[in-house]
Amino acid sequence: MDTTRLNDIGIGTPISPRVFLAFAATAIITGFLTTTAASEEFRPLKLPQQSVSPYQQYQPPPQQTQQGVDEAIYENFAREVSGMTAKRKKKLIANFSAKRDRAIRNRQADQSLHYQRLLEILKK
Repeated sequence: MDTTRLNDIGIGTPISPRVFLAFAATAIITGFLTTTAASEEFRPLKLPQQSVSPYQQYQPPPQQTQQGVDEAIYENFAREVSGMTAKRKKKLIANFSAKRDRAIRNRQADQSLHYQRLLEILKK
């Protein structure tokens, strides 16, 4: 065959090594991706096993509950409050309000009710 004629249509023209490596790398990557994608496509989907649902797994910390405060405590406190100065009552109100709010934030119902009752006695 006549090589001049092949050169006229582009066959037999030397290509640079960079172009050759680019084509080779593209072919290898394309082949690798298509074979791995095809093998993954037909693999059955496996869901992770959960023996316990997340709702059953979480258990809130136990709340500390008081056994109930004796009424005599509140009566004694009411007697003591009657003899206090206004300045002392104001300090106690601020202190008990903070403790009540902390108990509410910590979801300690018994403690929050106890401090609320003391506040009611103080504010009478």
